[in-house]
Parts: sequence; C-alpha cells; structure tokens
Amino acid sequence: MLCSTQELASYIFCLQLPQLIRIVANLIGAAQQLVAMKRPSESEYNSVENYIHAMQPLDPLEQSWIEWKEDLVTLRPGREYAWLDSTIEQILRWTKCKLVEVIQTCPIIEYN
Repeated sequence: MLCSTQELASYIFCLQLPQLIRIVANLIGAAQQLVAMKRPSESEYNSVENYIHAMQPLDPLEQSWIEWKEDLVTLRPGREYAWLDSTIEQILRWTKCKLVEVIQTCPIIEYN
C-alpha cells in the first residue's frame, strides 16, 4: 500500500513527537533555572563594568554584553557579611589613600 508524502511526514512527526516534547520540557526547565538565579548586586555589577572598561580584556564588540544588565546572573551565593565589604570599600574610596589607588590600578594583582 502506497501512502502520500503528507501521510509519511505526519507518521514521522508522530514518531518524533515524544522526543520533541522532551526537548521543549528541558528548554523550559533550563529557562526556569536561569530566571531563578540571583542577580548581581549593584556594587558587583559596577565592579565588573569598571574592570571591563578599564582593562579592555575583550574586543569592543564582544564586551558590549556588560550593557545588558538584565541578562547577568551571579554564580555564587550571597554572603552574610557582604555589607561589611562594601562599607569598607566605600570608606577606602572616600579617604582616597594613595596605597589603595596603586593597588586598584595595578594590573598584576587579580581580585577574587
């Protein structure tokens, strides 16, 4: 018995439907996980943005991702004493200590 091309295509589609459903379900799950990830704080974002603009580690076209703030996520959990870090950093900026300026602009030191 011969069948039309349309019938054959519909038969193949029905065979592949469970696989297609699994792919879509995995994609939806990945999207939900991405939405659930924490966003970086303003100070973390500013720190990365300042590094990108100051050091120019990427081609100018490739580093434009920093402008898409809503797409950024933090890969580490929030810290309990992050407020203390930011407070100390602000105090050091206000005092404009020469040593701090040298440390912040030195390309040899890598910040973690």
